[in-house]
Amino acid sequence: MEKFQARIRYAGAYAALMRKSDWNRQVETPTWRAPGVLWIRQFRPKHFTVAGAVEYQYSPRKGQDLPRNTREFWKSYFGQKLQKKKHARPLVFSGELERETKRGSVHPTSKGMKVKMRARKANWRHPNSEIDMASEVRRVAPGEARKMVREKERAMTKKLREVRTVIQKTVGGI
Repeated sequence: MEKFQARIRYAGAYAALMRKSDWNRQVETPTWRAPGVLWIRQFRPKHFTVAGAVEYQYSPRKGQDLPRNTREFWKSYFGQKLQKKKHARPLVFSGELERETKRGSVHPTSKGMKVKMRARKANWRHPNSEIDMASEVRRVAPGEARKMVREKERAMTKKLREVRTVIQKTVGGI
């Protein structure tokens, strides 16, 4: 997944009084799971649609821009795919890549998250081709990044309400 940055500020009793290690362990790290799950469930399926190919600006496949009534079109990758598989969905020929990426897992850290997917098919590439399916699968649209940040904020607000931090202070010289 491509990297995106977000700046989230929290002020208040818990945020001010927590130690950095408590903040990371109780609030920051667990809340990175929410945007990763959102990406897997909601945004990953869009990568395998024609609308997703336009939104994520995929490189055109061989023959995609040719007129359909020509011999060159039907000999091209795109024409063969239409003829054999009866669809024009991007990143899908046999459907194996789409099935493999469904089983993604989110690994949160204090500084971000990694969405791990088994996607061997995305790494197959002709040496002279400019098409990089692995990077196409990982692309995040700007609108999606904003939704993922909102999801993280929602998760952090929820976590801050349930934080269990004990603050101990010694007052006076008794």
